Amino acid sequence: MGYSIFGRHPLTVYRISKPDQTVLPIGGDEPVYDLLRGAAFISIANTAEPRGVGFVTLENHRSTNFGPGSVNFGPYYAWAIRIDERKIPPAALEEAVQERIESEIEERRTAGTLLEGQSLSTDRKREIRAQCKLRLLTRIPPTPKVVDVVWNHESGLLYLCDKSPGTQDAFENAFRRVSLTGYEIELFTPQDVMPGLDLAELMGGGFLTWLYGRREDSRGYTFGEITLLAGIEDRVEIGADGETVKAVAKSDDFPEIDAGMRVGKRVTRADLRLESGTRVFTLDVSGVLFPLNSVDGPDVVFPADPEELPGAVIDAADNIETSVRLLCALVGCWAAEKHGAEAFISTPDIMRHMKNCRAAILSLGKTAERVTVSFGGKEIVLVDNMKGKAAA
Repeated sequence: MGYSIFGRHPLTVYRISKPDQTVLPIGGDEPVYDLLRGAAFISIANTAEPRGVGFVTLENHRSTNFGPGSVNFGPYYAWAIRIDERKIPPAALEEAVQERIESEIEERRTAGTLLEGQSLSTDRKREIRAQCKLRLLTRIPPTPKVVDVVWNHESGLLYLCDKSPGTQDAFENAFRRVSLTGYEIELFTPQDVMPGLDLAELMGGGFLTWLYGRREDSRGYTFGEITLLAGIEDRVEIGADGETVKAVAKSDDFPEIDAGMRVGKRVTRADLRLESGTRVFTLDVSGVLFPLNSVDGPDVVFPADPEELPGAVIDAADNIETSVRLLCALVGCWAAEKHGAEAFISTPDIMRHMKNCRAAILSLGKTAERVTVSFGGKEIVLVDNMKGKAAA
């Protein structure tokens, strides 16, 4: 169990911040260790508790020894959230309850405290059910679920390798359990990178529909020194008026999707292939983009030698982060084309949030002095001179 960062997995992205602060973490790494210790996992193995949630170390899912050697991996903090649950099969509970009720009725009739034809009161039956549930819980071993967590303390983005609402709630509650840490957590959206996005259009399938229409375009996209080839492959879904059509590619051909597009349907989910340099990423993306249904990047093999684990974790975390950054940059291309280069780049929202926007773009090419985005033969300057100002 665990080590989900080394394979294909869903992904929820969060933004972590501290009010009125620009650098994370504040006061070194100790506040992070305190946060993890404050929400550390406590075993429910020898209890009747139905559920236990807390943080454990990435390498040992029974350990809560948080410190430099178990949490720090280059620019990342990495650990796991463990969720142990006991679930009593409904049929087993009903059988135990009925057996106990019948046994007690027989005992009372024998003792003369219950007449023939009489049954137990509703309150007593509830008590028996609660007792049976408690007894069964102590007999059923908990089933653990472990989900990896990666937090880039330079960018403030945190990646949870799962997307189920139950896991999200468990993680958010555990993260917030230690209120003294002062960290704030909220879901990341494309607008965090490109605040001028038309979110309604994006979530309505506008971005995926645009990308589907360009799937045969081999020109690619350029971000500073990085060239990105992007396209839709393998699986596509379109929908309108509550109807959904799913298709699997046959020789890169989607006749069902093309037919739906001609009558006004939009792409609502697709497998995206993002290729940058020698790295290839496959993302299963829905119209809302985040959380991602799944992310799969270049192979990072789980090392047999424990000393090689830090390097492998850094590589796997970098794959996750790069796939998200490339997707956001691609969404920026769609937005720039949709709104027009000048209108998009100079909107008040963009200028007001340019600091965050520039930081995200610079992370794509930290050594570049000039960062541009080009598509369809058009070039937009996003950053000119790393020490200078974001282009207006």
